[in-house]
Amino acid sequence: MRDSTHNEMSGHAANVVQAGSIGTVTFLEAPQLPRTKPAMGPLVTEQFVNRTSERATLADLAALADPDRKRPVIVGLRGLAGVGKTTLSLWVARALAADFPDGLLYADLGPNGPSPSESMSQWLTALGVHESTMPTGFNDRAVLFRGLTADSRAILVLDDATTFAAVEPFLPTSGASLVLVLTQRVPDELRSHLTGIVQVEGLSTEHSIQLLAGICPDDRIAAESAAVAELVELCGRLPLALQIIGVHLAKRSRRTVRQVTDELRAAGGSVRAVATALDAVYAELDEPAQRLYRVLGLLSGGRFTDELIAAMTGIGPDAAITLLDWNLVSETDSGYLIHPQVRAHALLLSSTKDSDDDRAEILRRALNWWLLGATAADVALGGRRKLRIADPERLLAGQSLPSKAAARTWFEREQYGIVAAMEAAAKRQWHEPVWQLGEAMFSYFDRRRPLATWLKVMKLAAQSAKDCHDARAEARCRCLLAKAYQELERFDEAAAQLDLARELAAGDERLLASTFDFTGNLALRRKEFAVALDWFQRALEINIQLGQQRGTALMTVFVGRAQAGLGAADALATFQEAARLAREIDEPDVLIRAELGAAEVLVALGRNAEVEALLGQVAELATELKKLDVQAKVALLRADLTGDDRYREEAIAAYEAMGNTPQVARLIAG
Repeated sequence: MRDSTHNEMSGHAANVVQAGSIGTVTFLEAPQLPRTKPAMGPLVTEQFVNRTSERATLADLAALADPDRKRPVIVGLRGLAGVGKTTLSLWVARALAADFPDGLLYADLGPNGPSPSESMSQWLTALGVHESTMPTGFNDRAVLFRGLTADSRAILVLDDATTFAAVEPFLPTSGASLVLVLTQRVPDELRSHLTGIVQVEGLSTEHSIQLLAGICPDDRIAAESAAVAELVELCGRLPLALQIIGVHLAKRSRRTVRQVTDELRAAGGSVRAVATALDAVYAELDEPAQRLYRVLGLLSGGRFTDELIAAMTGIGPDAAITLLDWNLVSETDSGYLIHPQVRAHALLLSSTKDSDDDRAEILRRALNWWLLGATAADVALGGRRKLRIADPERLLAGQSLPSKAAARTWFEREQYGIVAAMEAAAKRQWHEPVWQLGEAMFSYFDRRRPLATWLKVMKLAAQSAKDCHDARAEARCRCLLAKAYQELERFDEAAAQLDLARELAAGDERLLASTFDFTGNLALRRKEFAVALDWFQRALEINIQLGQQRGTALMTVFVGRAQAGLGAADALATFQEAARLAREIDEPDVLIRAELGAAEVLVALGRNAEVEALLGQVAELATELKKLDVQAKVALLRADLTGDDRYREEAIAAYEAMGNTPQVARLIAG
């Protein structure tokens, strides 16, 4: 892992943020990759033995996929955890790739996977939808997914499914697609939708021995046939247990199969197949690897990096490589992954071998590391002038920041670990880091919009701010929670949060102005333009009084939007004033909002001669800032003004570059 990390850093720009004893957080710039067909799912082991019967049945069922069908072929793969359902499904997907040329989509629907909304977002991203045009609501994402896959020939793998309600949104309408639903027990309501069910049992004795021989290729497996036969039964013929024991044997060349078999039998035999195998391997680890193994049980997100390990424990990367060598963890593009059953075993060991104080200290260190990274990423995305209750400089102290792309990539990778750590900290009543992490994540949420995670995080943050009696922090977190409700179109709940926020912010003028801003934007979303105008004007007055230049410019833009919604004649002058203010303080993001608003008003007024010059300025700035959505809007305004289809083609090209397939379709159809 250490070498692969080095190679990755050498290929892309990297920023490192340091903060004393917390350690370092490295942000890697994600490379811009060409659009390809989806090929999702975890990496599978090379040691795969031939499940002839199951693969033949799946191939027969897959052959039923046809465009003339009214629904996709949906197959349930039923079996115990650790029996190899995921590996089997991904090997089958690879074998059938030629028959399903539109690729492979994979989602983990279990408790350790992403939220359904985020999984759907990952699918849409794999299908080419750009984050700037990603629908905010889960239902809207599901609708877009079905539209994009209406005629596709793809394989979809839904792992760790427990209810039909969880599965249904991920089902395409195309009869030419194949859906594999992996579950320990097929939900009753799902059965009527299935084309077939494949029971995945433990491997046959022959194949279990074949798997062991592939992992431990010396002559012990062939020489000790009686002991090997007993060994595979003690492991329940489960691939997970067999792989762990196979690595154990391969790394202990002087041990006989009989010795290992006797130990497994003494430890509990087949009743505890995976646990006994893990016990035996754990005993062989050196002390740093044992300690790391127990620590990883505390990470409910199941994903971790060398940097996080170092921050939590001070243990170097060699221990993680040891766990990788022993097949206790797997390697991903962004770090390591621990199997849920392995994590459960590690957590059990930690509960018996580590004190609560030790576990608390590990969690505290992880929180501090995530808070450092989230703070740096937040400032990179939102700038230093944005209102924050927690002072970012207490951690950053003027250090260089990652790029916006690297910050988004870091949040994308770490968000599930952060949420799990926030929940654990809240249970321990460590309220301050909980609300601080919530506040720091808002910049990412507002851009990427994983709404289920956003809502969960801000509920935790608001409650923690309340529990530590910090009225300013609570007011801020309730505003950010209200924005999540607003994006979910739960407007009454958003309004209730903002009522509380305004009450809590009384006495802090800048914070109060921010609550007015959020309240005005809620009214704008509801098309209550007069109400929005009142709130924005009140926020504007406070920003002027406090000398908040960016806030003044931004509130002036919002006043212009409300005026434009009302059809007010002074909207143009307001946008022009906002543009002047933005230029004075060199805020291009505010400037482009103001000038685009002015251009839209000029179009409505029919002042075409003035529009073109302004649109030229907006287009130039949009190109500089890489704002494809603004470029597309400018092109459409020009198309409406001139009737020239070349501008419409420019807009289509911009929307295609963003992956906004629905908008492209509407423009082509229109």
